[in-house]
Amino acid sequence: MIQSLVQFHFNPIKFGQIVKATAKEKGVSQAPLASKTGLSYDTVGNIYSGKVQKAPFEHVFKICV
Repeated sequence: MIQSLVQFHFNPIKFGQIVKATAKEKGVSQAPLASKTGLSYDTVGNIYSGKVQKAPFEHVFKICV
């Protein structure tokens, strides 16, 4: 079990799966998600496909909100 952020390993594929599944559950497609978060359509697509190796906290926060 992870005890601190120092031990945390970011998994880009898992992050993409979670974002994509949550967006689908909420009925938000890729274009509206990009528009609402201020991210580009391509960036959201890269997140969905697990190509984003580092997700800035600002992006994660915007997606969560």
